[in-house]
Amino acid sequence: MNAKYESSFTQRVIAEIENARLDKGISVQDLISRSGIRRSSYFRKMRGETSFTTEDVDALANALGLDPMIVFKNASEEHIAPVTVGRFLQNDAPDELPRAAFTDNGDDGADLPE
Repeated sequence: MNAKYESSFTQRVIAEIENARLDKGISVQDLISRSGIRRSSYFRKMRGETSFTTEDVDALANALGLDPMIVFKNASEEHIAPVTVGRFLQNDAPDELPRAAFTDNGDDGADLPE
């Protein structure tokens, strides 16, 4: 990673923001629009090229419907995996889910039609 701000905490803040965006199904463009952060600034911050201000985290958290203190609290926990550069632009969904993913009772989905 060629990022200037490579601290694990900064990477976990990025991961918290990106994971929340994905969980809520909000597009990057919509998040940028809702937060009021300039597009170029958003991408530089998410790549770790420039640092977040508390105002940035506040704006992004509010745009995601989150308390900014929760973003910082969650990012302070070591179990959050850092995001690799460019990950927040990728769709990590598999092309095909196993049949068991469509059942709500934990069985293998053998009774589902083909």
